[in-house]
Amino acid sequence: MEKLHQELQKDGLVILAVNFQEGPERIKEFLAKHNLTFTALLDHDGKVAERYQAWALPVSVIINKRGEIVARAMGSKDWHSDEALRYFRQLLAEET
Repeated sequence: MEKLHQELQKDGLVILAVNFQEGPERIKEFLAKHNLTFTALLDHDGKVAERYQAWALPVSVIINKRGEIVARAMGSKDWHSDEALRYFRQLLAEET
C-alpha cells in the first residue's frame, strides 16, 4: 500500500488506514516501524469496522470519488502490481 500511496497520491489517491480499538502510541510505532506515510485513523468504538463490515483483518475497502464502495478485499494483497495500478488509475480517471 505504501508504494501505491507514493506513486498515486499526486493523482488524487487517498489511502486511510483504520485501526481497530488500539491507542495512538501503538499506531505511531507501527507506522514508523513499517515506514508508512499514509494517514491512520482510530476506530475507538468499532463503529467504522461495523459500517464497512470489517469482520476479519486486514480488510481493504475501495471507495470511488462519489463515495461508493466499489470493491472489498480481505487479507494481504499486492497493491502495487501492474493490474492494481491499472485499476486505481482507471478509478482516479473517472468523473465524479
